[in-house]
Amino acid sequence: MSGATAADARARERAQTDFDVPLLLEAGAGTGKTAVLVARIVAWCLGPGWERVAKRSSSDPSRHASRVLRGVVAITFTEAASAEMARRIAEGFEQVGRGVLPPGLYEAALPPPGLRERRAEAFRLALDQLRVHTIHAFCLRLLLSHPLEAGVHPRLQVDADGQAIAAAVREVLEEALPRAFGEEPDPRWLWLAEHDVGPREIEAALATLLGDGVVPEDLATTDAAQRRCGAFQALLQVRWHASPTSSAAGSRRSGTEAPTFR
Repeated sequence: MSGATAADARARERAQTDFDVPLLLEAGAGTGKTAVLVARIVAWCLGPGWERVAKRSSSDPSRHASRVLRGVVAITFTEAASAEMARRIAEGFEQVGRGVLPPGLYEAALPPPGLRERRAEAFRLALDQLRVHTIHAFCLRLLLSHPLEAGVHPRLQVDADGQAIAAAVREVLEEALPRAFGEEPDPRWLWLAEHDVGPREIEAALATLLGDGVVPEDLATTDAAQRRCGAFQALLQVRWHASPTSSAAGSRRSGTEAPTFR
């Protein structure tokens, strides 16, 4: 066995036996990182996790396994990876329950034969307690569990594709436009319309500001309001100058300067 291979084997075994300190797993694609993580979870549950809960749990194996799994969290970055890891953990318990060691799982990290099979069967029946989430889903669960402490709405939802923000901005614009172009038109809106800055461009600029975390409190003071309005104006000007139908020639044609939004 080469030095590199031996070091890799030691690192994989340590991942299944050393639970007293955090471990960082650094490896390239396709080198078996998921297998190591699955083995670590299975080894922890069957060994140290079970023993720690045994000090304060009932003798019912299924309830015991449920308590162990509620203390385990596996976090991934994609839904596909989350589903894959959950599947492989379930397969790991099933294999151990049949007396077969899953690939990469060290026997030295497990309880003795007979005992580990019984524990694995208890875990197989309690897998609904295992939490395998994407990082976004895990954080959302934390926020929804403690909304007051986190300062968020109890019915917080994730707007992953920005559709909710777009709908809210569109609703505000639909309410503001009739007033802006009503009996006494707002000259700032007229200037925007004259220079081909329409609802679509304004909607995109407002959505960008919201994406940057603008909240009503940011506009509570004059200085903050001026900064935000300046940022809004800059966004509009960038989109205006980038538009093929609205160029600097528009300013020369009308002889006007861009209005200041306050």
